[in-house]
Amino acid sequence: MDRATFRFDIQSLRAVSVILVIFYHFNLTFNSYPIFSGGFIGVDIFFIISGYVISNIIIIELEKEKKFNLILFLEKRLRRLVPALYFLLFVVFIISLFLLLPYRLSQLSNDIIFNIILSSNFYFWETLEQYGAITGIERPLLHTWSLSVEWQFYIFTSLVFVLFRNKISKNFNLYFTILFVISFVLNLFILNNQINFNFYFSGSRYWEFVLGILIRYNQDIIKKLIIKLLSEKLINYILFISFLIIILFSTSYQFIEDQRIFFILSMLAASTLIIFGNANTYFSNLFNSKILIFIGAISYSLYIWHYPIASFFYITEYQHYFTNYIKLIMLLPLVLVSFFSYNFIENTFRKISVINSKNFFVLFIFSSLFLVVLSFITIKNDGFVSRLKISEDQKKIIVNYNENRKDPIYFPVKINDDKKTILILGNSHGGEYFDLIQNTNYLTEKYNIIYSLIQVRCLKNFINNINRSNCFRKLEFYKENNFHEKMSLLDKVDIIILKTKWSDQDLKVLPEVIKFFKDKKKIILVGSANPMFNIIEHETFDPNKNYDNEILVHSLFQKNTLLDKYYIKNSSLPKDNVLIDMEKKYFQLVNWKRYEEVNKMLKKISNDNKVIFLDDMEVFCDLVSKRCDVLAGETKIHWDEKGHTTFKSKSYLSDKLIQNTKLMDYL
Repeated sequence: MDRATFRFDIQSLRAVSVILVIFYHFNLTFNSYPIFSGGFIGVDIFFIISGYVISNIIIIELEKEKKFNLILFLEKRLRRLVPALYFLLFVVFIISLFLLLPYRLSQLSNDIIFNIILSSNFYFWETLEQYGAITGIERPLLHTWSLSVEWQFYIFTSLVFVLFRNKISKNFNLYFTILFVISFVLNLFILNNQINFNFYFSGSRYWEFVLGILIRYNQDIIKKLIIKLLSEKLINYILFISFLIIILFSTSYQFIEDQRIFFILSMLAASTLIIFGNANTYFSNLFNSKILIFIGAISYSLYIWHYPIASFFYITEYQHYFTNYIKLIMLLPLVLVSFFSYNFIENTFRKISVINSKNFFVLFIFSSLFLVVLSFITIKNDGFVSRLKISEDQKKIIVNYNENRKDPIYFPVKINDDKKTILILGNSHGGEYFDLIQNTNYLTEKYNIIYSLIQVRCLKNFINNINRSNCFRKLEFYKENNFHEKMSLLDKVDIIILKTKWSDQDLKVLPEVIKFFKDKKKIILVGSANPMFNIIEHETFDPNKNYDNEILVHSLFQKNTLLDKYYIKNSSLPKDNVLIDMEKKYFQLVNWKRYEEVNKMLKKISNDNKVIFLDDMEVFCDLVSKRCDVLAGETKIHWDEKGHTTFKSKSYLSDKLIQNTKLMDYL
C-alpha cells in the first residue's frame, strides 16, 4: 500500500457504509420504530466505491503498462473476496448443522452453491418473496446477493475495457455515460414496478458502479473546476452537508415522502465525498479518524459476518432476546471475528509472496468443489432430517406433510374431446383446489381438469392484451409460458373456476374478468376465500419429555402450528375432548372479519354478474358447532397461517368438498 496515494477517506466512507448496513440489518429501534430504516444505502455507496477503486486499478495499469491483464485482475479480485467468503460459508454451514431445521439447511446449501457460481442474486430473487421480510432474515447468506452483483460488475466492466479499449480511450465519458443512463433508466423507471427483480438485478445496479468509474476518470477536472469556483471553506461546508444527507436518509427513510429523489440526492452526496474526501479540509481531517480507517479496513469481513449473527437469532426463534442492548453487545464479537478474518484470511491470501498463483488456484478449485459437493450431499439427504431427534410419526405430521406433492403447474395437459373441460385459475389456493378436484374419481372421469397459476387481478393484462408477463416476475419464463399455453386452450374450456387468495385488487378486477369469460360462453364458478388461521404463536417451550437436540426442536416447535406444538409437547396427537377444544380454538383463531368481508363482496359480484358463487367453508369448519377440522385421521390439515392445507389431507378434504358444498349441483 502506497500511503502517499492511498485514499484513507474512502476507507472511512467504507466504514460509514458498513456501519449503516449493520445497524439496518440489526434493526435497532426506538419506540418500536427502526432507527436506521434507510441504512441499506450503505450497499449502494459500496457499489460506487467499488466502481471508483476498480476503475482506478485498471486506469493506472493502462497508463503504466499500456495494456490490461485481465487474468491478473480477476486473480486479485478472487484473492481479495473469495477466501474470506469461503471461510464464512464453511463456518456458517457447520454452525447450521446444529441450529437450522432440515429444510433451512437444504436451502442454505443451495445458497452456498449459487454463491460459488457467482449468481446468488438471481437465486435469491427466484426463491424469496421480499427482501427484508422475515423469510429473508432466516437465510444467513441472503446479504451475499451484493457480492454476486459485484462480481458481475467486475467481469462485465473488465471485458468492456479489454474488448473496447481503443474506442473507450477516445470516448471514455460517452461510452460509460451511455451505460450509466441505460442502467439508471432500468432501475428507476422501466423496472420500478418489478420491485424484487429490480432489487437483485445487477443491470439495475450497474449505474452506481459506473458512477464510481466516471468519478475516477473525471475527478481531477471536476476538482480543479470546483476549487476555482468555490472557497475551501464552502467546500468544507458542502462535505459536512453531504455527510449529513446520507445520515439523514439512513435515519428517516420511512418518513420521507419522495424517497426516490432523496435516494438520488444521497448518491450525489456520496459522490461528493469521494471527489473531495482527500482535500485538505477540516471535514477531511475529522473524517479520516483512526477508528473509521480501522473499521473501513475490516469492512468486508464486517459485512459478510454481521448478517448471519442476526439471522441465527431468528432462525432459532430466540429473536425476542435480540434486543437493542444485545444487538450492541454483539458488535464486540462481530468486530473480533471480522478482525480475525481480515488479518489471517484476507491479508494472507492477498499476498502473492505468501501463496503463489498456482497454489492459490489449486486451493480455490479444491475448496469450491468441496463446498459444492458438501452442499449437494446435504440437499440429497433433505437437510439431514435425522438431526431432528423426534419420532418417525412426528416427522410425518410435522415435517413431511407435503411429501410427494407435485406442484399443479407441472401436471401435463391432456384434453380428451369426449369430456368437458374445467380450467381452474388462481394462485396457490387455486392449486390446492385443483388437488382436491383431481383427487375425486367421479370428476376426473367426467372432466378434463386444468390448472393455471395466475392472480385474478393479473388476468386484466391478459384480457386487454397489455403485457405478456401478466404479473409474472421477470425471467419467470416457464410460468409465463405455461399460463399462455393453457389459455390458448380456452376455446376447449367449458367451465372456469376462479379460486385464489382474494385481495382487494382481485375483487376490483373480478367483474371485468367475469364479463370476459361470459362473453366467451363459459360457465363461471367463483370460489370463496379460504379461512386463514392465526395458529403459529410463540409459546413457552416446556415439553413433557427431554429431546436430544433441544435447540432444533425448540425452533421446530415455535415455527409450527398449535397442533404441532401439542404433538411435540405431549408426544401424542390430541384426542376426544382435547381435540374438540383445539378445533374450537382453531375456529376462534380465524380472521373472521376479513373472511366475511371478502366473501360478502364475492357473493355480491357473483350475483350482480349472474354467475355461481361457491361457498366452501363447510370443507374446513362447522359454523353450527363453531369448530374447524384439525386432523384428517392421523394427518394435520393446516400447516401455515395463509389458508394452505397439507397434501396428505387432500383425500379427506376432497370428500368434504363433494359432500358439504354445492359443487356437484353445478357440475
